[in-house]
Amino acid sequence: MIWSCVALLSSAACSESAATAPDATAVVVPSAVVVRLDQPILAVGSRSHARAVVVDRSGVKLRGPNVRWQVISGSGIVGIDRNGMLVARASGRAWISASVDSVTGTFPVDVVPQFTDGDAKVGTGQRSKQPGPALPAVFLDFPYPSVTGRSIKVNDGDNLQSALKRARRGDEVVLAAGATFTGNFTLPVLGGTPADGWVTIRGEASDRLPPLGTRVSPADGRLMPRVVTPNTEAAIRLEPAASGWRMVGLEVTVLPAVTQQQYGLLWLGDGGRSQNALASVPSDIVLDRMYIHGQPTTNMSRCVALNSARTQISDSYLAECHGKGFDSQAILGWNGPGPYKIVNNHLEGAGENIMFGGADPSIPNLVPSDIEIRRNYVYTPVAWKGVWTKKNLLELKNASRVLIEGNVFEGSWVDGQVGWAIMLRSANQDGGCRWCRTTDVTFRRNYVTHAAGAFNVIGGVAGSPVDTTARRILVTESVFDSIGVAPYTGVQRGFMLNEAPVDVTFDQTVLTGSMNILMYLDRDNPAQGANFRNSVWKLNPIMVDGVPQARVHLVGDRAARECHELLSDRDHLPQL
Repeated sequence: MIWSCVALLSSAACSESAATAPDATAVVVPSAVVVRLDQPILAVGSRSHARAVVVDRSGVKLRGPNVRWQVISGSGIVGIDRNGMLVARASGRAWISASVDSVTGTFPVDVVPQFTDGDAKVGTGQRSKQPGPALPAVFLDFPYPSVTGRSIKVNDGDNLQSALKRARRGDEVVLAAGATFTGNFTLPVLGGTPADGWVTIRGEASDRLPPLGTRVSPADGRLMPRVVTPNTEAAIRLEPAASGWRMVGLEVTVLPAVTQQQYGLLWLGDGGRSQNALASVPSDIVLDRMYIHGQPTTNMSRCVALNSARTQISDSYLAECHGKGFDSQAILGWNGPGPYKIVNNHLEGAGENIMFGGADPSIPNLVPSDIEIRRNYVYTPVAWKGVWTKKNLLELKNASRVLIEGNVFEGSWVDGQVGWAIMLRSANQDGGCRWCRTTDVTFRRNYVTHAAGAFNVIGGVAGSPVDTTARRILVTESVFDSIGVAPYTGVQRGFMLNEAPVDVTFDQTVLTGSMNILMYLDRDNPAQGANFRNSVWKLNPIMVDGVPQARVHLVGDRAARECHELLSDRDHLPQL
């Protein structure tokens, strides 16, 4: 998938309106350079081709301009030749530019380590024969759909379901701002494929919302139409195999009067036996600048059930996703294949804010894969302590090729479990999923704070058997701050490797707080290929349980805090 970054010199440079070729006698002046990279994240030693698209002020592509490529920052990290071929030299972030005349476009290039068999392994006496974690094979980047058909206006009191059934690819369904639509609504199967067009459901004031790439907040709810479920069913769900639906600027919630356990506000796909084949999975779905929330007293399972394919959740605000006596999430997926893009959201959950797995998929051999989780604020308010059941902030039980980058994780304590912020494991949850696994996870440039424990990796050799234990996990350039500090108490541990995970690396990490054990390694089921290096951890009375030779720098709390800016690039953390 191609990512792009645009250097705009005029507001019309990237207009999506139909543009015609300029008059042959006119002077064509470049107005913007769009830099595209075949792979936005590279491993050391790999190559990727950068491309430049030049447009004029009307958004028309110009052919044949002479493009000058340059590394403007980080020449030791990447190199680029005159044809735009990149080579990754060392881990870190670099910036490249493409210039035509006086117009320049830039693009960031991230390079991650590529581990080999020769890497030193600490604590197990074994060397791994597995490569480092694979990044997602697909990065979704859905453009805003063009409206080539009708604009179907739905006013307060109109039949929303009837309007949805009438919609065809290329249409938009426009809901009156401030209107409320109460019921359980279904997005039907559209003829054709998303290549033939999408249907956009939006509020009529969506043009007054923050622009694409900017997260909405509850204050933006005044501009949004409201879709409200009056019962325990979803406010919005998809028919089997539905595709090509984009929801923009809607508030989705539940009536405060609902006191029973509510089972989710949006069902993107089905988690049960009715969805037992890939052909029935909905796909090509976007939640864009949405405000999705329970009520302060709602006892609900989750805000979004993510059991679809090719789905993006971006720039949205998910709140009050909580329950008592059971797990509850902002986003949970277990019966969809991916890929998924979860970028720049506010995500409040009680049990686990984000989770993949937790129930056996109905589709044989399904593993949710190619998951991008970036620039989110993953948050559980401490005011929920003792009110709603808390477990973890992020948990993976069945997921592969996952990139978790540039997020803030905050708020976990002992309750339903012992209070880990991050929990990764291979889990055969209900006994019928030996293939379930957590593999190839890259966790980088994240800031984790106010949790009882920082990061726990469980291989999965105990309990119902799995064919593949958790493996190929990289934790790098991340800060774990104020771990175990009251009132965020519980396990009081930094990192833990349990039940024989394979190839787990902690590199360039900072760990501070109030902990009894910095690193716990399972002696009965030891990790294979555990690697700790280039890190700064607070000096505690107990250093590493069972592995005192781990190569980390131990310093006092003050010095560790001073390392935050070294390892956590605040410019790339999400807005809070």
